[in-house]
Amino acid sequence: MALDYSWHEETYRQLEQAGMPGWENVNQYNRTIISIEKVMRNAYVPVRGRLLELGCGAGNITLWLAARGYDAYGIDVSPTAIRIAKQTAYSRNVKANLSVQNITEQLDFTKDFFDVILDGNMLHCIVGEDRRQALLNVRNVLKSGGFFHVGTMCGQVQGKYFRDSFDPQSRCVKTGSGNILRYVGCADEILDEIKKAGFYILNWKIHPINNYGNDNEYLEVDTIRP
Repeated sequence: MALDYSWHEETYRQLEQAGMPGWENVNQYNRTIISIEKVMRNAYVPVRGRLLELGCGAGNITLWLAARGYDAYGIDVSPTAIRIAKQTAYSRNVKANLSVQNITEQLDFTKDFFDVILDGNMLHCIVGEDRRQALLNVRNVLKSGGFFHVGTMCGQVQGKYFRDSFDPQSRCVKTGSGNILRYVGCADEILDEIKKAGFYILNWKIHPINNYGNDNEYLEVDTIRP
């Protein structure tokens, strides 16, 4: 499989040229906020502390959390996305730490640095052995007892674009040239790889197709690092 994540940068350049505020439209953003609010009410989530959003994109969720009082950090593989996020932070006078980083490589944070880490729909963009390394990198920078929330596509593939581009053997959505856009794994396999990376699963839930506007099934997992 071709492990090429450069399409994220190409996508954000296209979004910027189209005058879009980021990956999500207003309705999707509002649904995400409602979902994140539920996550943050978990008893294991501190009301303050260092928080990292993985795959923060244009920074909308990271900045929202920073405004709520978290020492918020956001990383994304796309330089354009991070530049947009920094511009938005400046215009809103919101302080957040935003940087270009690849979750599959060693992160530029010290060990046991974060109290909370949120997967901003990042994990389903990571494929193959990179997934194991990404989860290990997350565990390394999360404190013992720290909270890690995963949100990822899973299970059935029903959306027209994904259905037509989905390879059932690898469970990946591929471009015509063979590059990987998404990994849509079975829920039990995703839960297993999270456990093997050293996280303790508190609870998990599969949202069915067309719930929250999804046209594919969606898995949410709350975990802590022992």
